[in-house]
Amino acid sequence: MLEWLKKKVVECDVLRSFDIRENRSVSSLGDGWNFRKKKLEVWVTMVGRNLRQQIEAMKQSFFDEEILDEQFTRLEQLEDRDNPNFVEEVLSMYFRDSTALLATLEQAMEAVPIDFPEVDRLLTKLKGSSASVGANKVRNEVNKTLQLWQERNVEGAKAAFQELRREHDSFKAKLEPYFQQLRLLAGAGPSESAMP
Repeated sequence: MLEWLKKKVVECDVLRSFDIRENRSVSSLGDGWNFRKKKLEVWVTMVGRNLRQQIEAMKQSFFDEEILDEQFTRLEQLEDRDNPNFVEEVLSMYFRDSTALLATLEQAMEAVPIDFPEVDRLLTKLKGSSASVGANKVRNEVNKTLQLWQERNVEGAKAAFQELRREHDSFKAKLEPYFQQLRLLAGAGPSESAMP
């Protein structure tokens, strides 16, 4: 959206210098074009400012609700001009891998006989990857499931696993609009997502 608005500002500049329909200079039209251009520039600035405020408020709510922790902020600090979508790409890989890991975990928990060390290893792997991206609530649910699993409370661990799955899905659902807003601000548009 911002990219479209910026293009409109450029169009005002082009129309200011040359009127295509009349094939004449529009300098005789006076300050009308300048006024439109200025008005559009102010509007673009306001939209950008509002979008930045929405993004910051959204991110702050993730921290307030303890969905994210400081590791997410550390990831954001790694973004630069050469890789402006670094965090979204990392989270995209996390969601791809963790979704597959959750499916593998579910199968391993239902297997007969149960391979306790394998489930323990898979849960520990999910805990580490969740911690590495700052997925605080997901990591906490993994800890609960892992604790019950290590106590050999299979039914309790299976119930906790279902809550873990719900938290994982919720985490993904909450981050997608955040990254969509960031793409809008950057001018990429809402449809170009790295998220799976």
